[in-house]
Amino acid sequence: MHKITHYPISFFLIALAFIIILFSCEKKESTPPECIILNPKSNSKIVAGNSITISVLAKSDNDKILEVVFFIDDKEVVTLKTQPYNYYWETENYDTWVHKIKAVAFDNSGLSSGHEININIIQYSPPTPVIDARDDNTYEVVEIGEQIWMAENLRYENEYTVYVNNDGGNTEVYGYLYMTHIGSGEGVCPDDWHIPSRND
Repeated sequence: MHKITHYPISFFLIALAFIIILFSCEKKESTPPECIILNPKSNSKIVAGNSITISVLAKSDNDKILEVVFFIDDKEVVTLKTQPYNYYWETENYDTWVHKIKAVAFDNSGLSSGHEININIIQYSPPTPVIDARDDNTYEVVEIGEQIWMAENLRYENEYTVYVNNDGGNTEVYGYLYMTHIGSGEGVCPDDWHIPSRND
């Protein structure tokens, strides 16, 4: 005959807890690093010959970033091992076309992740003079940054018009002064134009 051994309930609870802990303490899986191209924005238009800064955010929750590799049209152009992850791309030898920019971040656990965008290199076309449809005056314009500005003073005559120094002979060179409180230039500026704001 076999003798039945009775164990206290606390023994079973301790054994159950041990089994749960044993099977729940698995190694936490590493997640790939984060890699995002911050600049330029996807589908940006870049004038041929200009240089642009490709900026990448790369970070890892679990490990250290070992390197970030930059690609233009699937061709490796540079590998950076320290922050900031910026590459200055000279576009003068690239065709006017859509180009792929890609960055891949690698961490010291062997994991990686990448991000890619497309940008469009375009041929520069200088802004053309503007013709004021109200009186056919033509004004030369200039491009400053991404803005187009008139390079001449406005010569449109309306109810707000005042001669510079009260001399009508000054109009061709200096344009008119306008006695108006209309900040956006309605009634003064041609269509699609406005008086510059502080932000401009």
